[in-house]
Amino acid sequence: MLLDLPHRGAPCGGRLVDPDEAEDMDLTWTFYGADHKVRFIPEAVAYPLEPQDFEFLGKQLRRWSHGFVQNVRLHRRSLLELGYLRSIVAVAFWDALLASIAYLMLLPALAILIDPLVLLAYLVDAPVVLVPVLWQAVGRRETGRALVSFPSFFVLRIVNGFFMLAAVWREFVLGQPLLVYEKGH
Repeated sequence: MLLDLPHRGAPCGGRLVDPDEAEDMDLTWTFYGADHKVRFIPEAVAYPLEPQDFEFLGKQLRRWSHGFVQNVRLHRRSLLELGYLRSIVAVAFWDALLASIAYLMLLPALAILIDPLVLLAYLVDAPVVLVPVLWQAVGRRETGRALVSFPSFFVLRIVNGFFMLAAVWREFVLGQPLLVYEKGH
């Protein structure tokens, strides 16, 4: 279903033409703002293209980080009126910004200046991520696969932090939005 949304361009080829390329986030937040219901459908299937190299991954993370920041800016007024969405976005932005600063700057500095054991703080997120992943993996009989892939979380957390801080810096501080979204494939 295509909607004529007042802050968007015209529908084009079955999708909305958006100034950002995080169109799924933009559309979801727009639906919430228009008082539509948005629900999770477990039977829905998506076939994403996974990054095959670091260049593809970099383009993807840059696009996602800038898209998130641009959607926060675009929907900031309507987010304030939507309690549930406001809370979710606030936690996500808080995590993206402050956890990134902690992961990339604060923890390494404290480890150097005070005690290397401070680096154990990198494990704080582990149970929050691992428990639901294992819960689902057990049901799908993929527990071993989930455990083997789990260490990549820590690497991606740091890499995502770099891209998120760069997006916030460029979008909010320098006022230089990402205008060209390379899909990477």
